[in-house]
Amino acid sequence: MSTIVDVAKHAGVSKSLVSLYLNGKDSVGSENRKKIEKSIAELNYRRNDMAASLIRGKTETIGVIINQITQSSLFDLYNGLETGGQELDYKVLYCDCQIGPEHKKKYIDYFSRGHADGLIFFGSLYNDYEILYELTRLNYPFVLVGNNTPDIDTNKILIDNKTAMHNMVSHLYGKGYRDIRHIFWYSGNKTGLERYDGFCSGMASHGLEVSEKTVYFLGTNNANEDQITELINYLIDNNNLPDALVFSLDSMAFTAIKALIRRGVSIPGDVAVTGFDNEAYAGRDCAMPILTTLAPPMFQIGTAAVRLLNSGIQFTNKPKEVIVYQADLLTGTTT
Repeated sequence: MSTIVDVAKHAGVSKSLVSLYLNGKDSVGSENRKKIEKSIAELNYRRNDMAASLIRGKTETIGVIINQITQSSLFDLYNGLETGGQELDYKVLYCDCQIGPEHKKKYIDYFSRGHADGLIFFGSLYNDYEILYELTRLNYPFVLVGNNTPDIDTNKILIDNKTAMHNMVSHLYGKGYRDIRHIFWYSGNKTGLERYDGFCSGMASHGLEVSEKTVYFLGTNNANEDQITELINYLIDNNNLPDALVFSLDSMAFTAIKALIRRGVSIPGDVAVTGFDNEAYAGRDCAMPILTTLAPPMFQIGTAAVRLLNSGIQFTNKPKEVIVYQADLLTGTTT
């Protein structure tokens, strides 16, 4: 593999001049620039970015830690992160950390040891607190997305889940639905509880009951299709379908809709169904109606996260910011 010394010898210029060219300096004259470019092409030279980053003190890379990278609701987020990275000349490196906290610690250690200029940490798990606290002690630039932890002093981007779910209940109430029930799961993340709180506040604002009869809690693990299908069949078999079912995730709503369709239930004629996150339905096992859902602006969140991180990298003493985004209510054919 050719080195910078080989390029300099081939072009008949000094090593320092080649270095200036590689770092984009304007002080390299046009003739020498042409010689260097010709030599780079003929020698098939590739710069060692790691070595260059040590000299510059900058990797031009940002790390992204996500609990589950395959979630379809995050695809717009990735698009936003890539767009923001291109605007500010950053490469974006993603890490799937669904295995657990130790996996996150490993990647934080890797990034903070000079492999990335900063970090975007996405997710709202309660057991991330210790990791985030230790991260603040490193004085390493990072942006926390989706986790409203007040005593973690860093730049944050949040989604107002509570207001969004409150608005969904008001939307259903305005359409005449009164027996409104919520199905949610809790796996140690704040998002599910924030959405539950929004459901409760929405119901209370319209004088509707919140009790074990109107809220179905599906356990501490991600609700699987069998649990949701079993619940839907139970409600149908006991002649206990409500006017509307409000799910904390679109994926849960899709499973419920399939179960309802299989049992011949009309949507929204017999029961309305809503979700959250604006996920795309990827199945081919039924003609899925257009789901009424809540859509956080994930693309804007992605671009804003990169810009906010870049600001923290460039201006280390700048006061920390908290940016809150609202989710749009998208009305489909299920309400």
